[in-house]
Amino acid sequence: MSIAPELRLDEPPADETPEEEPLPPRRDDGMIRRSIDLAVVAACAGFVFWQLHPDLILAPTTPAGGDMGAHVWAFGYLRDVLLSDFRLAGWTPDWYAGFPVFQFYMVVPFIAMVVLNAGVAGGTALLAAGGSLALSATASGSRRAAGPVVIGTLVVLGGLGVWYSFATGVLFAAMSLSVLAGVLAIRNGRHARARLLGASAILVAVAGIALPYGPSFKLVTVSGVVAMPVSAYLFGRLARLPYPTPALLSVATLAFLFDKNFTIYGGNIASTMAGEFAFSISLALAIAYLGVLVHGLRTGTHRATAAVLLALVGLCHLIPAFFALGLTAVLLVVHVVNEAPVSTRRARVQSAVVTAGVLAIIALAALGVFATALVSTGPIVVVTIVATVIVAILWWSRLGPEEDEAESEGAPADDRRRPIGVSRTWWLVSAGAVSALLAAWWVLPFQTRTTYLNDMGWAKIAVHTEGTSIWTWFKDSVWSELVKGDLKVAAALALVGAVLSLVFKSRIGTALVIAALGLALAFVYVPQGRLWNARLLPFWYLVVYFLAAIGVGEVVRAVAHVFASRPERPVRSVTWLAAPVVLVVLAVFLGGQLRNLPGGRENPDGTYRLNASVGVPGLFSLDVPDALGVDVTGRNFVAGWAEWNYLGYERKPAYPEYRGIVSTMADVGQERGCGMSLWEYSPDLNDYGTPMALMLLPHWTDGCVGSMEGLYFEASSTTPFHFLMQSELSAAPSRAQRDLPYRDLDLDAGVEHLQLMGVKYYMARSAEANAAASIHVDLTEVAASGPWVVYEVADAPMVQPLSFEPAVTTAGETQHEWLCSGEDDSGRCTGPALDWFQDPDRWDVALAATGPDEWQRIAEDELPEARPVTPAVVDDVEVGRDGVSFTVDRPGTPVLVKQSYFPNWEVSGADGPYRVAPNLMLVVPTDTEVSMTFGRTGIDYFSYLLTLVGLVSAVALWRTGPVAVRRLREADLFFEPVD
Repeated sequence: MSIAPELRLDEPPADETPEEEPLPPRRDDGMIRRSIDLAVVAACAGFVFWQLHPDLILAPTTPAGGDMGAHVWAFGYLRDVLLSDFRLAGWTPDWYAGFPVFQFYMVVPFIAMVVLNAGVAGGTALLAAGGSLALSATASGSRRAAGPVVIGTLVVLGGLGVWYSFATGVLFAAMSLSVLAGVLAIRNGRHARARLLGASAILVAVAGIALPYGPSFKLVTVSGVVAMPVSAYLFGRLARLPYPTPALLSVATLAFLFDKNFTIYGGNIASTMAGEFAFSISLALAIAYLGVLVHGLRTGTHRATAAVLLALVGLCHLIPAFFALGLTAVLLVVHVVNEAPVSTRRARVQSAVVTAGVLAIIALAALGVFATALVSTGPIVVVTIVATVIVAILWWSRLGPEEDEAESEGAPADDRRRPIGVSRTWWLVSAGAVSALLAAWWVLPFQTRTTYLNDMGWAKIAVHTEGTSIWTWFKDSVWSELVKGDLKVAAALALVGAVLSLVFKSRIGTALVIAALGLALAFVYVPQGRLWNARLLPFWYLVVYFLAAIGVGEVVRAVAHVFASRPERPVRSVTWLAAPVVLVVLAVFLGGQLRNLPGGRENPDGTYRLNASVGVPGLFSLDVPDALGVDVTGRNFVAGWAEWNYLGYERKPAYPEYRGIVSTMADVGQERGCGMSLWEYSPDLNDYGTPMALMLLPHWTDGCVGSMEGLYFEASSTTPFHFLMQSELSAAPSRAQRDLPYRDLDLDAGVEHLQLMGVKYYMARSAEANAAASIHVDLTEVAASGPWVVYEVADAPMVQPLSFEPAVTTAGETQHEWLCSGEDDSGRCTGPALDWFQDPDRWDVALAATGPDEWQRIAEDELPEARPVTPAVVDDVEVGRDGVSFTVDRPGTPVLVKQSYFPNWEVSGADGPYRVAPNLMLVVPTDTEVSMTFGRTGIDYFSYLLTLVGLVSAVALWRTGPVAVRRLREADLFFEPVD
């Protein structure tokens, strides 16, 4: 019998490690991921909406607060005046002695308000809701199953409507459910035309159910900030950022939106409450557009969608459009650079040669700028270094991973034949061209009329002052603006995201890093001009928050691998919980600073206890022991600001006083005639809801009593002259435009200017102004209400004949040449129109920008010769919304029309109109009857034609299909494949 052990041939030798058995395929967790993402994104949007007080948003009040309280006028004027004349832009006499409304300000958000306000209300609104739900049911492809749901929904809505008298909340619920059904139909419908039916369902719901004026306005103002978390998630998904980064991007927008460190630059909630809601809407659209752009650059699809979204971005606000265009260029370059893998020595050498050539061009450009002394040495060095860093980043991202030779040989033949970058460039150029055509109807007239665009002179921030060291300036001025307050935590996380993006060659992360460098550089070195450099900061902050989200996402995914028993099997629960946990932490932090967290309370010392109690609100509550409480000291004012705005004018304690003066002015207009008014400015007017409350005089009086002061400061060339008048007629003026030669309270000068501008009423509030006005020979008291006294101005006709021939200045006609071509010893503006306006001794001879050849021409500093003419007798003056008519007894002598000049004005029965100082119109009658109207010019009609071509081209892009693009290297992967 053998004592040798029995040999087992199927076992490995003792000195060899057994191979690990292959793991069975893991169950797909896509449904779990999508459900978590949906919950997180919905929670983010819901948190924003909740903090903005939905009950007040849906209340039938007129919103107040900052600029928002004056934007109310624009909505009504578009709905009641412009659209009835089939216009989206036109003329209004309501502000600034008339100005071109929506010529220089975006109209699309106000169109959305009109759409929400249109349709039917009350119980009839259920018909629109039913029609919308029926279209969605048809799109679903299962009408038999969807029918009972539609009927049940209508029954519930009808019951709620009867119970709540079809109040705004019920109508909003009906609209929201119908829109949601339409979205689901587009997304999941099985009908052959599901997308068309779903889109029609949404349109029927939004345009068919009428919401009141106030809620329609307020819902649009919050739409951008509520939609931004959704847009950020779409950007992450379409950019194929790995899970859970897209949901983390959505959470990151909460930190951006509730950032309290800037209140007027745009994008966040505070800026939105200040009146920059068009900016936040545009930014939300820009983020969604960038997601579609990345998807299209990768796949060659969705050109029409990208074109429409980019057009909407620009039509909602121009500044986010510049951000979108800049990042578009960066993303195109990054994608083109990453088109073909670089794995051969020859390709690497070629890449290095090209990169070296670009660096040489940068160096030569820097030397050329330095040699010609165009700028100082500091900017040259910084720009050169940043440009070099960007080129180095692109060169590094160009070096892809080594690929199997067979795999490279098996690449599609089209990839080998198609030149690098051509297909993607064509995709972008075609989409961009169509986008430009779609927006041409507004952008082209805007661009061609910038001569008359006013510049408020916003002062550049973080400017280096002589004698300050570069390091001190950077630390105290630049860095303190770029990384301020709570952003320091996000900046640290963003640094992690930036480093990991560069190390792992993530295309999107690389593009964001380049964008951050470019924005920081532009913030520092953009010259003083119409673009205020502070307006660039919101985009910098947003990019920082996005990079922070990428950093958190990559760290979370790394942790999921670190704690995994097998590297190829990361712990899924870690990535599942990442976004919800970050959301909860951030929501608790924000809720504590907002001081409205459930279970929290304010302490007597001014701090806030996060967990003062636990329980279910409305059912039970248990106090938390003091030892276990968590207190916070910071405070966020955003929710309080939203409450102030959306309470509306009607719920302010000072509303009776405000309503009193408005009613008084309406009565004065009816009894003594309609006309323009100038009201004394005072910071105390904020008690009405905003210091701009009386800008709504034309809104409340149906256009009878206008307000010299209006909101859109840049939209009228008359704006600076109004602020000069306001300063003369107010004890505490605002002096909103910089560098003007303001005077203190001076009723004599102020009344002369009122007469010059044709202002009929002066409204005084302060004791000082009333004391001077009560004894002024050209002011007659006609009414009083509360602290207000209303005076009628004598000798202030709207149409006035001239006694002397005008003189034409050769200084130029742009707003800068006209107003501020120089400055005095105090740094205040001087210019031909401004100097003329400030010196009544010059008023006998009107100063014109253009005129007939026989009129005398004078240089900027030259005084004209007084050439008398026999003045005409003006009669039968009629002033309408967009027209002026009158008669004269003798043609041939000039007549001054006291409406602001703009080139769209057309005249019949006279030559002109000519622009005369300060910014009025002058005509020379050729007939006894003269009629002036604000019309459309050739550039307007040409713009409409271009937009029509754009609509046809967008349909053509949609029907053409995708562009065949070169394969991209898959290098933006970290620990696991992208979904």
